[in-house]
Amino acid sequence: MTELALNFLGAFAVSVDDQPLTRFRSDKVRALLAYLALEPARSHPRQALAGLLWPEVTDKQALQSLRTALYYLRQTLDRTAPGLSRQLLTVTHHTVGFKTKAEVRVITDVIHFQTQLAASQAHVHERLGQCATCLECLKEAANLYQGELLAGFSLTNAFGFEEWLLLQREMLHQRALLTLKCLADAYETQADYDRAYPYAARLARLDPYWEASQRRLMRLLARRGLPEQALAHFVRYCQLLKAEFETDPEAETLNLIEQIRRGQLSQDAVEPGSRRELVPSSQPPPAPRHDWDEIPRLGTFFGRHAELAQLRQWVVGDDCRLVAIWGMGGLGKTALAAHTARSVAGQVEIVIWRSLLNAPTLDELLPSVLSTLAGEPLAEYPNTLNERLARLLLYLRQKRCLLVLDNLEAVLQSKQVGQYRPGYEDYGQLIQHLGNHQHQSCLLLTSRESPQELTRLERNLPWVQSLLLSGMETAAGQEILQYSGLSPAKPTAATVVRRYSGNPLALSLVADTIQNIYLGDVEAFLGQETPIFGDIREVLDQQFCRLLPLEQDILLWLAISRKALTIQELATHLIWPVQQRALVEALHSLQRRSLLETSEQGFRLSNVLMEYLTDILIERVSREIESGHLELLSSHALLQAQATTDVRQNQTRFILHPIAKQLVASLGLVGFDQTCRRLLDQMGRESRLAAGYAADNILNLLLHVGIDVTGYDFSCLTIPVEIPHLTRN
Repeated sequence: MTELALNFLGAFAVSVDDQPLTRFRSDKVRALLAYLALEPARSHPRQALAGLLWPEVTDKQALQSLRTALYYLRQTLDRTAPGLSRQLLTVTHHTVGFKTKAEVRVITDVIHFQTQLAASQAHVHERLGQCATCLECLKEAANLYQGELLAGFSLTNAFGFEEWLLLQREMLHQRALLTLKCLADAYETQADYDRAYPYAARLARLDPYWEASQRRLMRLLARRGLPEQALAHFVRYCQLLKAEFETDPEAETLNLIEQIRRGQLSQDAVEPGSRRELVPSSQPPPAPRHDWDEIPRLGTFFGRHAELAQLRQWVVGDDCRLVAIWGMGGLGKTALAAHTARSVAGQVEIVIWRSLLNAPTLDELLPSVLSTLAGEPLAEYPNTLNERLARLLLYLRQKRCLLVLDNLEAVLQSKQVGQYRPGYEDYGQLIQHLGNHQHQSCLLLTSRESPQELTRLERNLPWVQSLLLSGMETAAGQEILQYSGLSPAKPTAATVVRRYSGNPLALSLVADTIQNIYLGDVEAFLGQETPIFGDIREVLDQQFCRLLPLEQDILLWLAISRKALTIQELATHLIWPVQQRALVEALHSLQRRSLLETSEQGFRLSNVLMEYLTDILIERVSREIESGHLELLSSHALLQAQATTDVRQNQTRFILHPIAKQLVASLGLVGFDQTCRRLLDQMGRESRLAAGYAADNILNLLLHVGIDVTGYDFSCLTIPVEIPHLTRN
């Protein structure tokens, strides 16, 4: 069987049956082969490949260039081994792919590297350092990593490919660092310093600014009986710190050097095979210091055990550099972040908590963060943002820190989802900087919206993770009710939790209301169909006000429809024509604000949001009819003739009836009658109103309260396409 070897860790090298394959037509052909080989799980649309490699030309020219590159790639492969390209590639009129089960034996060093690491991670063992099977996998992976991915290779005019290459390089580089660290840890723990040293030396070369790895190298040199080399390495490292960062080594490094000078880490000082702590210190390790005065006090914590475990794993288990908790207001993001911070406080050196609720600029926030990390007031604050971020990154490399930024949405624009308010764009650079660059710390964010940088980083980097928080499980919601002194039957409690979508804030407010207003009678509360109120109303008001008009329209149509809608159905409901692109962008925005749920039937609302938006409809439509300034009454149909009988009954019960009831109570039946006549006259004079749903809505309201519409002037009645007739209830 033909054997194809694809070596991309280091310089680009391809061979067939040990014969080097060098006659590639161009770097674009090499890039195409590398990309297909490293993304083998799917077929790639030709349009996407063309845009990736030839973004600077027209689509037609890019597709032609792709066809040419594919021709040369197949020609090069087949020249070496006839039929090789057919066995290796899947090429259709629309897609190009790399066969995962090729008829030739394909050995790709990157894939093999990742497979070895995955095998080690999946293997069950008590301690990695004592598992011979896993150590062999890690050693094999370390041997495969001969340098950064496609070292020295670049396509200056293919920005998409360059971005992909940069992210892949960084991901593999970090995995290589972790592999070398695990091997050095394992052999140093076994006091096998000769075997630990090569891995520690490679680790120090690959990341020369990571002080912990430099200390390890000095320590191992001393343990191997080479203290002079350890001291010489220390001098070189000090020179590097001065030249690059104008800073001095950490106290821990200075303490280690003092031990080496005294001979405390000589070869004779430790018995071979000893498993005791390998870095004796004359002083106990410093207690963690935390800067978290702003962290909220923790009350009783209900549910969220799986979410808390996942966050702990990301922060301290997987060494993620950037983690975000996001979701709509009232779900307990801050409380979950606070529990996470407190639960990992003993496993990091410093926890720093900052609330962005009052929207401090990054320039206002960073000085105190840098001072905390430095352990003393800053003698001089860096002048530029790049210098400040470099200083922050240096500290986060030197110390294991958890930096929490709570309420990120406070610095985001209200109308443009994921974008920053003017003057706050530096936060985006902070997120990108800490997500892209190597360090041993973690930035934990909470937000009602997902910033754009997070979405891009999470798509490509395994050390960037986000948790979309949804409502609590029924059992946890029942615990909230019980904690407030309520003891409803399980089905009744489940109804309350379901009505308020498991929102902890809403459930806490509901529990207090039931206890204090309804004297603990849950059934009586449910029978009143109580609207959204209190703090949860304020939270949802804040989120709703941040939306663009089209986004608000979409949510209100979903509340009226009382069911999931597809994008096509939403488009037919909108009274004014909207471009498909604008509608898609609005739906994306609502999803990123965690205000939409999806199902097989389309987009839908959570129960708590449905209740809130129904209240908004009732309040605003009633106010519009009384004032004569019509907006929602014209743009939204309150009763849909084409809806199912069940939906129409719900629209009547939850929307039409409360509006009619409120207006009759406010205006009286005669006053309501006169107001409707006046509005119909107004519609006859204003074409904008006549073109909408206002006349249809007024007719349905009049019929609902039993007013005889004989003699009304409905000449302005315009029945939209999706309402071919009006059913008189």
